[in-house]
Amino acid sequence: MSRKKYGRMFVAAAGLLAVFMFAGAGICAEAEDPQPESAYEAYLELLVDKQAEIDSYDWQKGYFDEMEKYLDENTARPVAFSDVTGDGIPELIYMEGVVNEYGINIYASLNIVTYQDGGVKTLHKSDGWDVNAGGGSSYCLFKKHDDSALYSYEDGGEEYWTYSCSRFSENEDGELEKSEICRCEDGADYVDETWVDYHNYLVSGENVTEAEYLSAIEELEENTSEILMYSAYAGDFTEGYVAQNGCQAMTCGEAITYLKELADVDHPKGERIPAPDLFSQMPSNYFFSSGAGAWGTYLTVYPDGSFEGEYSDSDMGDSGDGYDATHYSSVFTGRFINPVKINDMVYAFELESISYEKPVDTEEIVSWDGGETNVREIYTDAYGLAGGKTFYLYVPGIRVSKLPEECINWTYGVGGLSEDKKTLEAYGLYNTDEQLGFFGWPSQDSPS
Repeated sequence: MSRKKYGRMFVAAAGLLAVFMFAGAGICAEAEDPQPESAYEAYLELLVDKQAEIDSYDWQKGYFDEMEKYLDENTARPVAFSDVTGDGIPELIYMEGVVNEYGINIYASLNIVTYQDGGVKTLHKSDGWDVNAGGGSSYCLFKKHDDSALYSYEDGGEEYWTYSCSRFSENEDGELEKSEICRCEDGADYVDETWVDYHNYLVSGENVTEAEYLSAIEELEENTSEILMYSAYAGDFTEGYVAQNGCQAMTCGEAITYLKELADVDHPKGERIPAPDLFSQMPSNYFFSSGAGAWGTYLTVYPDGSFEGEYSDSDMGDSGDGYDATHYSSVFTGRFINPVKINDMVYAFELESISYEKPVDTEEIVSWDGGETNVREIYTDAYGLAGGKTFYLYVPGIRVSKLPEECINWTYGVGGLSEDKKTLEAYGLYNTDEQLGFFGWPSQDSPS
C-alpha cells in the first residue's frame, strides 16, 4: 500500500497560515500566571537568541523554485504556542536546524519549552525530528478536543516506511514523553527472487488488523481541534483541515514581533522614579542617521537637560535656476524635562521645547566654496526630535529583545548593532512618538 494512504493525516497546504490564530488553549488565552508578560519576555529572549538556528530550518514546506508565488507560501513557519501541559501557561514549540558531523544542516530538532520558576524550562527535545535527506520525513503537531496534550503524526523512511501517531504526556520529572498510539510499518522484502509487500499494524503496542489501525487514525482525525505545525507531505487530512481552519504556526520573525506586542516592549514596565541627575550622567553627544546617504542629526545634551543640535542633508544633484545644489538644514536648541528611572536599563524624559535658528520651511540661496557654488538652503525642523513628546534612554547592555523593532532598525545604521549581537553597546535615545532612534557611545558610567 502507498505512502499516501497511510500518510493521509497530514500534507502541506501551500502557504496556508492563519497568523496568530490562538484558538482554545493558545497564547492569547487567559493564563494562570499572575504575570504572564514574564513568560512572553522569557520566550522572546530565547527566540532572539535562537533565531539563526530556527531560520536555518528552511525545508519545512518543501522546495518550490518554479514560480515566484510559491516563495512566500512555502516559507518555513516553525514556531507555535499552545498550553500542552494544562497549567494555563502556553508553551513555546519550535524547530531548529542541527548541523551533522559533516557540517551539513539536514536535521531539525523539535523543542518544547515552558515558563517555570522565573525562567524557561525545556520539557522535550527531539534532535532528529525532521530529516532533509534520503526518503525524507513528515510530521504534524496537533491537539484534540477536550485534551490539552500535544499529539504528533510522523512518517519517514527509505526502503521501509513508518507512520505513527503519539501523545506527549508529562512524566514524574515534569518533562514531556512521547507515547505511541498507533503505528504502521510499510515496505517490501525480497524473498525467493520476488518482492513481497510487508505491512505491520500496531495500536497501543499490540498487533492489529489494518482496519483496526485505520480506525485509530480516523478517531484522531475526527477529534482534531487544532493543527499547530506541520511539514510537507503530511497527509490529505491536514490539507483539508488547514484549508478550512488555518494553522497558527509562524516564522521566528513573526513570533518575535508578536511576543514584543504581548510583552509591550514599547512601554517598559516599572515604577517611574525621579532621576534628577540623569542628564549629567548620560553621554552628551548623540547621532541620528540611517548610515546611508549624506544626512544626519547631531545632538548635544547638557547636564541641566538643555540641548542643541544640527540636522544636515545634501542633494547635490538637485539644481535649478540660480543654484547648483540643494541642502536641507536645521540648527536648533531646546530642553528635556522630567527625567525618570523605569528600571536599571531604561529611563524616560519629555521634550519641553525646541526652537530654531531659521524659520522652518523657509529657504534662500547661499554661496559655498568661497562663492564658487550657489546652494538652495532649505530650513527644516529637527529630524529625529520633531514631533516627539516622550523619549526613552536605553542603557548599554540591554538585550535587543527588549527594544522596539523600530529602534533596533536604526541601530544597524549607526548604533553599532549587527545580526549576531544580542545586547546594545551604545546608549539608545528613542523618540517613542516618531519611532526614531539616536545613539551615543558611553564615556561615563551608566546612569543609576
